[in-house]
Amino acid sequence: MNKKRFAVIYLLAFLIMNGCKTGGDVVEEQNIPQDIRTESVADETADTVTSTTTTTTTTTIALVIDERLKWSANDKNQHSLEKNIRNLFITIEEKISHKDFDGWYGAISDSYRSYLNDKVNLQKMSQKSPYLHNKGIILQTPQDFFNYVVIPAREGYKLEYRGYKKIDNNNIRVINGIPGYKDDYSYNFIYQNGSWHLDR
Repeated sequence: MNKKRFAVIYLLAFLIMNGCKTGGDVVEEQNIPQDIRTESVADETADTVTSTTTTTTTTTIALVIDERLKWSANDKNQHSLEKNIRNLFITIEEKISHKDFDGWYGAISDSYRSYLNDKVNLQKMSQKSPYLHNKGIILQTPQDFFNYVVIPAREGYKLEYRGYKKIDNNNIRVINGIPGYKDDYSYNFIYQNGSWHLDR
């Protein structure tokens, strides 16, 4: 198996296991606390004291929800349901291919955002991933995850829609894969706050 294909499959599996602005509306703003640490170095010969200061700042991210994600799975028309579910896949893939972090971030679930905003989770991902480790990358933010994990997982490959499984009216699994390969992957979508979101 060539190294590039292995790397892509590994990153896709990582994304699946850990889970172009298009006419969207800003539906909420999310405040993300970030610690900034400043350290003073002590000079033992001059009897100076070392001090450490930690300042917490808050970054506000406006969540943009794409209009294509706003529909209900209660629709009894099978053709309409299939079209809307296919659009879930197309919307996420479009945001990734256009490197649209804001659009992608607005399209993931509350629990996925919470997971990616947890510094401990980001640190664990950085340590467990041979790809990140070999590149010397330590994830600090959800945008780092998008730039250093999600985007590289798609370089040279485009996923294709292969079908779906409707779990219930609030949960849908979209099946996809790499054209020419038999392996299937899946995206889990959850309906919350009036629209569909990619879940972990």
